[in-house]
Amino acid sequence: MKTRILRSAAVAAMCAAAAFGATAQDFTHDFEYEGIYYDILSETEVAVADAPFEAPYSGDVVIPSQVSHDGSTYTVTEIGDYAFSGSGVTSVSMPNTVKTIDKYAFYLCYGLTNVEMSSQIEYIGYMAFGSCGITSIRLPNTLMSIGEEAFSKSQLESIEIPASVEVIGNMAFAHTVNMSVINVDAGNKKYCSIDGVLYDKAVTKLIACPAKKAEVEIPGTVIMIGDAAFAYCQNLKAVDMPKSVVTIGEGAFEGCVSLTKMELPDNLKYINDAAFYGCSGLVSISFGKQLGSIGHETFWKCGNLTQVTIDEANALFTVIDNVVYAKHGTVAPDGMALVWCPGGLQSVTIPEGVVIISEDAFSYCEKLAEVTLPNTLQEINDYAFYSCYSLTEIAIPESVNHFGEGVFEDCVELQKVTFAENIKCKEIPEFMFNYCESLETIIVPDCCTAVGEGAFGMCESLTSVTIGKSVNFVGIQAFSNCLALRSVYCRPTVPPNVDWGNYVFDNAVFDQTTLYVPNGSKVYYEAAAEWKKFTNIVETDFAGVEDAVTDGKGVKVWAADGTIAVGGVADGTVVEVYGIGGGCVYRGTAGTISGLPAGIYVVRAAGQVTKVMLK
Repeated sequence: MKTRILRSAAVAAMCAAAAFGATAQDFTHDFEYEGIYYDILSETEVAVADAPFEAPYSGDVVIPSQVSHDGSTYTVTEIGDYAFSGSGVTSVSMPNTVKTIDKYAFYLCYGLTNVEMSSQIEYIGYMAFGSCGITSIRLPNTLMSIGEEAFSKSQLESIEIPASVEVIGNMAFAHTVNMSVINVDAGNKKYCSIDGVLYDKAVTKLIACPAKKAEVEIPGTVIMIGDAAFAYCQNLKAVDMPKSVVTIGEGAFEGCVSLTKMELPDNLKYINDAAFYGCSGLVSISFGKQLGSIGHETFWKCGNLTQVTIDEANALFTVIDNVVYAKHGTVAPDGMALVWCPGGLQSVTIPEGVVIISEDAFSYCEKLAEVTLPNTLQEINDYAFYSCYSLTEIAIPESVNHFGEGVFEDCVELQKVTFAENIKCKEIPEFMFNYCESLETIIVPDCCTAVGEGAFGMCESLTSVTIGKSVNFVGIQAFSNCLALRSVYCRPTVPPNVDWGNYVFDNAVFDQTTLYVPNGSKVYYEAAAEWKKFTNIVETDFAGVEDAVTDGKGVKVWAADGTIAVGGVADGTVVEVYGIGGGCVYRGTAGTISGLPAGIYVVRAAGQVTKVMLK
């Protein structure tokens, strides 16, 4: 399953909890003194260490400047890694001997509201005060370095950065939703603040904007918007971005839910990953003539974005019906590539001439209900339609020869997938239809040689599967949790190999599902790993489907004398007939369909899917 950027405090908390568990299990700190644990750093110095899991720190903590152990006296100079992480401390008083606050020192201390900082602090580590409850803190004029994400997701309302600070790590103040102002001492040689916004001293990089800001006018000298610079500025409604800006960093405007419109300058070349992730209020965006790259996940969760424009002079990209494409020859020598579809569109027709759908192109297009693929399309890349929750059906043209991993993963309403009769794809890759909970039947085309790991995992409505005659390998958990399965039509004469562990189907499937295999091959399936677990294996001339099938609704489908007949349905009911390769050979309202060659067909009528064999 796809690994995504970790964006929630809950996920971070779970990661931290795992770290705490390891710390408690391997609790080997040097000594305890008056309720606080320490690690010896040298003959004269110690660091405050984390408490054992069964007796965590809590309440008000006063750290002494010196402690004694085994006849020796030590000076407390550090707050060590994870020292108070996740604890119930409410206030901490540090002695002026402390010079370093290490990584995660107060991470997830939600109840921490007061910190009396040592006047000698020189270094604050990575996530040291991340996700903690402090609303204000006084930084001493000895401080030289603030680590990455040091105050990320904290409750800070304002901060004064002293003249001594030489390094502020990436995203040091990201996601601080209560921040109203960032001030910098005028004597600082590396950083400055303008109207409460943090910049480098030369004002070429915007580093952090307080989350309470509603409007920001960026100076004309800025060339880069830093990573997470505006992250979760939920009040931000307007940004005046100058033409000097060349780069927008990763997650720069993530979670800016009040933004409705963005006009990006002509000189902007690079938009990095997740730059506008979760900007749910964004309706329109325009790009300039210099745009050269758009990162992954850039506009995920922008569910109202429907209007996209780009300067016609742009050499790489063009927009057709609000969808962004890479121009002919820029990504593929023989056509265009669909780069990105905005999340608010409900219907998309991809024009002829498009040969590639890029990775994540439609990911989280949650309103997309209909998409038409062109006959020129060759590749659909990784997670192209990931979490398109409203998509109910898709027809794959025969020109497609490559699918990426997880192409339709989490398309929970996808009911119908049609592969063109002569499609040339080589495999159904890992997780391609994982969590397609509404998918009822699937035919793996004869051209495919493999079904990847988890390809149809969690397809809870899947009742019928046909495995194409060229398939020679089925991956682990390919059909895990497909508990509605009743028919598996396996066309290869030689049983496909299975992945390690022999776990392709759930155990419940073997007793409730009939495995249909080619004539003369039953003995091989009965001896093959995984396949031999089926208690009912039936040989046919393919695929052992009864000439008539009736369901509880009274729909009846049968084949006789070269004709497929459908009964038990109301006049005018639409009937669809598909060949074994997935191509539609008939669609209409007739009760009998004739003129078809001998073979296996799938008939869909009144919500029922049935396979019949014409002899």
